[in-house]
Amino acid sequence: MHNYIYKTFTQQLDQTDCGIACLLSVIRYYGGDASRERLRELSGTSIQGTTLLGLYQTAQSLGFAAEGLEAEGVHNLAEVTEPAILHVVMDGNRQHYVVYYPNTPPPAPPLKTRGGELRYVIGDPGRGVIEMTGDELAGIWQSRALLTLKPTERFVSTAQSRQTQWQWFRNLIHDDVPLLAIAAGLGVVMAGLGLSMALFSQKLLDEILPKRNLEKLSMGLLLLTVLLLARTGIGYLRGFLLLRQSREFNVRITDSFFRDLLQLPKAFFDNRKTGDLVARLTDTSRIQATISFLTGSVIIDALVLLLTAGFLFGYAWQIGLLSLVSLPLYGWLVWTYNSRIIAGQRGVMTAYARAESHFIDSIGGIGAIKAHRQEAFFARITQGIYRFFQQQLYDLGLLGNRYGLFSELIGVGVLVSVIGLTAYLVLQNGLKLAR
Repeated sequence: MHNYIYKTFTQQLDQTDCGIACLLSVIRYYGGDASRERLRELSGTSIQGTTLLGLYQTAQSLGFAAEGLEAEGVHNLAEVTEPAILHVVMDGNRQHYVVYYPNTPPPAPPLKTRGGELRYVIGDPGRGVIEMTGDELAGIWQSRALLTLKPTERFVSTAQSRQTQWQWFRNLIHDDVPLLAIAAGLGVVMAGLGLSMALFSQKLLDEILPKRNLEKLSMGLLLLTVLLLARTGIGYLRGFLLLRQSREFNVRITDSFFRDLLQLPKAFFDNRKTGDLVARLTDTSRIQATISFLTGSVIIDALVLLLTAGFLFGYAWQIGLLSLVSLPLYGWLVWTYNSRIIAGQRGVMTAYARAESHFIDSIGGIGAIKAHRQEAFFARITQGIYRFFQQQLYDLGLLGNRYGLFSELIGVGVLVSVIGLTAYLVLQNGLKLAR
């Protein structure tokens, strides 16, 4: 089965999400993307689920040429040349949607046979990508209703969407650029001043102590004190600027979010829980923390890496070259774990939002809970939801622990190699002891 379908297929997060999960799978199949919240809003998804008409209208609004059809039987799927959403019935009475993938590009696997029997490639939001025989598919596809989807020139690809998102991000931080730039510059200065201790130690062991030069020792200690005090003061100023940026950014984005929220139609609120909306408000702090990290730590770490590499090459090109060998190893490690860590973080955020939403809605409806004497029932539900959240945290922690283990192993290997090479160069009189 083609890996492309696995890569673009999306599973449902909620019992009522099967319809929008199918639509999102088709969107990603053609190189686009959309948020679940937007699809829920456009399709009118409620606690009862999504209608085929809602999916049809949503697909058209997103740039698809959608067509609702009714087949005579499973054999008619051979005539379908694009992915289609099928309305099926599971377990005899549960309404459900699945995606049928035809045997035509872009790119899709051929229809497979096993034991001479034709098998259909089906994307089930509840189970994943599977293969079904004609009889199996006919058993659940009782309505014979399907929705074919083909992108038009109005369809927005991921590249176009990313450009729009980048424009939104630039507009979002436009007012913060001066403060963030100053904070990043101060961070670079701090990193540079942090090397003063290493330079002083080198001079101390190579020149000052062997020559017993008290005058240079006094001047060196005085200069080191001034540099370290300057680093401390710059750190305080940088922290103050970041706190100010955090305050202004959070106020601005929360105000913008809430103003836009109030402009939405009442139907939007009818299909949302109060806790879900509150959880979105609290996400502003995560956005701000990410911006501070990207504009602060990442830039500073990159410049410190270049500066340190320059020092190492200046001391001994062999040591500098050996240190740079670690970069491909760390790059491979990041590439290996990046997608899994991102998926884990998304799972944690989703589980946290669900738990917070449940807590708020339960407390808000405590009167109804007590009136119907359902305390024990809601306690069990809460325990399950919170246990799921903690399990997501646990799984992400295990993933981070494994990542840290391999990172430490690479670091140990590089450190021991550098120490060994440095000792060898000292023994060969190619490097001074303090260096």
